[in-house]
Amino acid sequence: MDDLNSDLILHITQYVNVLDAAAWMQTSKRYYYLIHQLRRVLGPEMVVAATTPFVLTALQKVRQPPTLALCCQTEYVDTDDNEQIAAQLPPTTVVLGAVSSHIQTCLDGDIESTSPSNILLGHLGHEATVIQPFLWQAPSQPQPGRGGRRRHMMEWDAALEQEVKDAFSNSSGYEVFILYGCGAGCNVLEEFIECVQSMHPKAALVGGICSSGFVSKPVDASLKDAGILSSKSVRVLKQMYKSMGGSASFLATLTEKQTLVEHVLQLLHTHPYVLEPNVEDGVFGVALGGNVPIRSVVSRGVKQLTPPDTTLVAKEVRTEGSTIGQDLHPAGAAAAPPTRIVVPAFHVVESIIDKDTGKEWNVLNFLASHGEMGVDFCGVRRRRRGNNINNNNNHNTEYEDSFELYQLDVLGDKLKISSDHINTDVSGGSAEEEDSLHDAQLDFFALDGPSCMKHVETTMRQLKEQTTKAHDSVMAAIMFSCSGRGPMPGWLMSKRMADAHAFSNAFGGNVPCIGFYAGGEIGPLATAPAPDHSGCRDLFQRGKAALQGFTAVFALFVAPIVDLKNVDIDDSPTRVEDFIIKQLAV
Repeated sequence: MDDLNSDLILHITQYVNVLDAAAWMQTSKRYYYLIHQLRRVLGPEMVVAATTPFVLTALQKVRQPPTLALCCQTEYVDTDDNEQIAAQLPPTTVVLGAVSSHIQTCLDGDIESTSPSNILLGHLGHEATVIQPFLWQAPSQPQPGRGGRRRHMMEWDAALEQEVKDAFSNSSGYEVFILYGCGAGCNVLEEFIECVQSMHPKAALVGGICSSGFVSKPVDASLKDAGILSSKSVRVLKQMYKSMGGSASFLATLTEKQTLVEHVLQLLHTHPYVLEPNVEDGVFGVALGGNVPIRSVVSRGVKQLTPPDTTLVAKEVRTEGSTIGQDLHPAGAAAAPPTRIVVPAFHVVESIIDKDTGKEWNVLNFLASHGEMGVDFCGVRRRRRGNNINNNNNHNTEYEDSFELYQLDVLGDKLKISSDHINTDVSGGSAEEEDSLHDAQLDFFALDGPSCMKHVETTMRQLKEQTTKAHDSVMAAIMFSCSGRGPMPGWLMSKRMADAHAFSNAFGGNVPCIGFYAGGEIGPLATAPAPDHSGCRDLFQRGKAALQGFTAVFALFVAPIVDLKNVDIDDSPTRVEDFIIKQLAV
């Protein structure tokens, strides 16, 4: 085959999986070079598998060494199996898994929730892409009078906040966070989301609350010391050994702890990660930076309660909470560098005005007069801000395309609306309060089954149209649906696995998708379309993430379509030899 044209070889190798390609690359320097070059051209790639053995099945589909593995499991799967997932993958693959009572899989047109496990495996494409796993767990202590250990409650305090800020410093440029919370970690999940989003305002945060999970952890450098490793229990050492792909037959014949220490030490020098196989109380996930091919979409679906021709505007809005732009530096203190802070606050709407009639109402009287007391959400539609006109401070006064939905919260006869993060430069620069409610339009909404079904179906159909028009390839998706939305039909969703069916129908069953049913979903703030808005809008959303209920959050892996017909790779003997010398230093 050495005499074959390079174009023909590239055509063949684009259908070869990573396992067979690895064997093929060992037969010839030319093949080694061509396969490497093809992988650079292919870009991102994601595959899905749910059939046992699902890890091997996924590896037989993917063409490039995987860098990320996202797994979903039911609560009936033994946690010991989690170590085997990591053991079957390359050492550099970051693994993130969620355990839930129900998971969902869309694959080859089949939509089901009966598989005990599934995996979304792939290569994110760009060499500069950063994948950083993270884990914060509640501390444990011996449980008096009983075997095992118990967890402390997690609390959001200054120490934890500083740890999070140090881990996700602004210099890292993170674009996407996939994060889960379970057990005691749910106590700090909202503060965690707020902290991360304030540091990376344009990042997409997606995920949800699960029963438990598992995640890769960077190897602690101190563990590469034989003395420190010897202080670990045999149980912990065996767990580390198995999670790095150690041989089960070796453990079966093991007699000396020191022998186990030596074998674990060898693996630690070649493995950047070890797996935490059972997280029961914590916040965990992966942070992705650089050229990340992930886009987020959220769907909820609500019914508008006010008459269509009614336009309500907030009046006499005041903001309460910490003082905005407060002096953080005591008098006489040395000048400090500009600091970006998050000021917790909320808005109080004293009254609302019907813009068409000029009549002013307090919230309770308005709702009562319209016979609508079963309100679930207040919708806020702000004026667009930030588009300067003629280089002055005038802003475009056009309203946003949709209403942001906030859980209805009434203080007496006034309306309370949670403030988004207010980003303030306390060094004396200009302050931008992007969540101002001045002249904002308001509306009121309720959860409604038909509206939920229609919204997710419409959103998925428009998403397909948008990606097709942009010549983008949707490779795969992961979905976080509220447990109230499935998998079985319920009091609102009349169709089994309605969100999964809407996704599969829109993409013709050709795009695989996995996910789980969550006890709370993390994603972009849910919205309701404004009745007077027409035309297309970008369905992908970044920033303003929140822990919400009764939503379906989708994280889509999207990349431009690659046409290999126009690929021309120089595989001259000189070019091949230079590449081999550079790569292998031979």
